Amino acid sequence: MSIVLAECKHKNMRILVGYGKADITPGLGVELAGYGNSNVRKCRGVLSPLYALSVVMTDENGFTFVFIVADLIFGSIERNLEIREEVNRVYGIPGENVIFAATHDHSGPDDWSEAPENIEYIGQLKKAVMMSVEQAMNDREAAVMEIGRTQTKALNFCRRYIRADGNYLGGGPNRWNVPSTAPIVAHETPADEEIQLVRFVREKGKNILLVNWQSHACNVDGNREKIFHYLASGEWPAVMRDLVEKELGVNCVFIQGAAGNLATFSRIPGELAVADPLDIQEVGTAVAGYVTSACSNKNTFIQIDAVPVRTDRYQMPLEIRDDVDPADVMQQVELNTIGIGDLSFVTLPLEFFDTNAKWLKSVTPYEMTLIVGYACGGDSYLAPEWAFEHGCFEVLFGRYKKGSAEKIFNYYNDALNRLKQKQL
Repeated sequence: MSIVLAECKHKNMRILVGYGKADITPGLGVELAGYGNSNVRKCRGVLSPLYALSVVMTDENGFTFVFIVADLIFGSIERNLEIREEVNRVYGIPGENVIFAATHDHSGPDDWSEAPENIEYIGQLKKAVMMSVEQAMNDREAAVMEIGRTQTKALNFCRRYIRADGNYLGGGPNRWNVPSTAPIVAHETPADEEIQLVRFVREKGKNILLVNWQSHACNVDGNREKIFHYLASGEWPAVMRDLVEKELGVNCVFIQGAAGNLATFSRIPGELAVADPLDIQEVGTAVAGYVTSACSNKNTFIQIDAVPVRTDRYQMPLEIRDDVDPADVMQQVELNTIGIGDLSFVTLPLEFFDTNAKWLKSVTPYEMTLIVGYACGGDSYLAPEWAFEHGCFEVLFGRYKKGSAEKIFNYYNDALNRLKQKQL
């Protein structure tokens, strides 16, 4: 398909953007990831469909960037490499220009499982992803890029707590937490409630809206005795997407942020964000309400330059903790920095805390930097230095030495500045 950029009516309408969507809902018997029991948590039905969504961007120099988000718990290294190879084979797009991320959905298929049903599913997943990429490639048309921000209120919480005796409670299984029965008195930190919005306004096709927020997508009841525990779904991000698309008439893509220490419910009495903290409909509706309200306000968005598009990829070696078997952990992590005019993305391959991400967003040289969590691999949490003193699940379940999170975010700070200079 040939599109002449010179025909665009607006001064900075110099980027081509396309959208694609394909169903990745699993069949019966496929093991579901999340809640720590995928080997017995086999799919018994579908609560809501799951999807792979692709957004393709091409600048005036022909540089093409492919961004894929799937309703899975992680955008794994294996799938990322396989998809990159296939995109390169079919379209000639370099692998470093392809990013595979996930919503961190805890009720999607486990793509690490070696169960026969899951191995068969992975083949279906890759075909569906390529179908969404093909749709997005064919859907490209000239667009203006706009950015905006809004805030949720008392909808997101740090799921790590301080007890009255000074001990801490983390968000995971009790066996990982500091033993104590003292009452909970406060959250460890305030939660990042910022929603970052990117809107591609197109002349003919539907507008494309990227919604970047950060909170765990694990609101389905973890009780193994209940049927909902065994139903596949996109959890609250899927509910939010559907409602935003219906209300605004756009194609919506949810981008998970740094959510390692965040959840949409609180253990402090009187602070529950919704009537039922396990209700994905309630949470998805609440987030969608903030998004649609912001998008309906003519003062929310500003128009920014959309070209040129540039990417940078770095394989960073990390020091592994002494108590971790090196054979069971990534020896290095992939870090991607993407610049699209005055917008940038960074990808996080592990589960980071929002405190690190908030710092990077505050010092970025770009008009906006989107934190793309659960992208290009992952095998554990990576807590900031100060959290190591408190311990609990998100620290003890990590596999890398203290200071690794800061090492990655300091690199990203430098990388964003270098990439910005290359674009000028």
